[in-house]
Amino acid sequence: MGALVMRGERTDGRRGHHLLRVEPSNMVIPGLLVAVNDHYDLPDPLENPMNAEQAIGILTERWQPSLDNGLEMAQKILSRGAPK
Repeated sequence: MGALVMRGERTDGRRGHHLLRVEPSNMVIPGLLVAVNDHYDLPDPLENPMNAEQAIGILTERWQPSLDNGLEMAQKILSRGAPK
């Protein structure tokens, strides 16, 4: 099995995207690696020197919701492959 990569658009009005990657685990056999990237596009730092503050604000505000969302996605993917 190779890697499955899915890219989704943000629905919160911010620039960026969500990236979900599922592939065989190299550490847990048999197992899967589920990686989630909650990506935010910030303005060019040469045009907007406040980027570091914006990034810190996004991380502070969105860290836990992003983590919760990633765990929920992983659980949904793993539950679909569970034996019945």
